[in-house]
Amino acid sequence: MSVVGIICEYNPFHNGHAHQIAAIRQKMPKATIVAVMSEHTTQRGEIAVADGYVRAKGALLSGVDLVIGLPFPYCSSSAEYFARAGVFILDSLGADVLHFGSECADLAALRQAADRLYSPSFIARVTALQSENASLGVLNCRQRVYEEQYNAPLPQGSNDLLGMAYLHALSELGSPMSAVTIKREGQEY
Repeated sequence: MSVVGIICEYNPFHNGHAHQIAAIRQKMPKATIVAVMSEHTTQRGEIAVADGYVRAKGALLSGVDLVIGLPFPYCSSSAEYFARAGVFILDSLGADVLHFGSECADLAALRQAADRLYSPSFIARVTALQSENASLGVLNCRQRVYEEQYNAPLPQGSNDLLGMAYLHALSELGSPMSAVTIKREGQEY
């Protein structure tokens, strides 16, 4: 039996989330689906639209088998900390697969971008650019450096950015979990 992990907020639970769970069930009908869900606050630092129990119930009614809370402060941290904590929990539970939605749905492209984005030379260049021009902000610095170094745009969708953080966390933690992405459906969030 496979254990498929999802790191989520379900803020609120919508048709795109239901689509992801249905796709997992279709490909892996006997899998156990575990969702690591932000509790009362979200990755953008906002208070969730509904109580965690309400959001968890929506997930359970839509086919998730177990919902585990992603505790504060991780659920309100940057993508890297949010992703690392979620991957750590799923890895500790013995999950086989990390399943996530992304705007591009291209795992190879996301993995390549993650390897580049988290390389020491890339981080050093972003840090240098930030010290030269603090008003640019982290995301703008990362985009600019990525385009300079690789002559290509850094994926910008919120789920693509989280996907790259998930892939980096899997690598950083040495997790044996495989990753699967699905084309994100619906509105941004």
